[in-house]
Amino acid sequence: MAKKVVRTKDLPIYKAGYDLVKLITDRVRHFPRDYRPTLGKIMQEEAISLVLSVYQANAATDKIPHLEGVLERLSTLEMLTQLAMDFGQLPPNAFAEAVDILGSIGRQAGGWKNYAKRTSIEPQQSAT
Repeated sequence: MAKKVVRTKDLPIYKAGYDLVKLITDRVRHFPRDYRPTLGKIMQEEAISLVLSVYQANAATDKIPHLEGVLERLSTLEMLTQLAMDFGQLPPNAFAEAVDILGSIGRQAGGWKNYAKRTSIEPQQSAT
């Protein structure tokens, strides 16, 4: 029985990641010059890398390494988002929205990774 192929753009995790990229890109535009090429650029690059990792996970046979990449980028983005808030570069409403999106992505990526682990083909171990 063939597996159903799900288009990446139809995945809720992809949509959440895409929304995060849009949110960060919009907010970074309002960062002062001191923060835009440093903190802002890193936030944008990490958000885009997160979405690309979701795309790669969906296309890959072995999804686990890509999902681990999503979770790593997620942790980085959580720290950078908190830093931007602490530096006064993200208003509380944008911070709250980012935290909600990051939480959603984390739950979905964790669930997907657990599913991938359960369904992956593991070599048979001999009972010795």
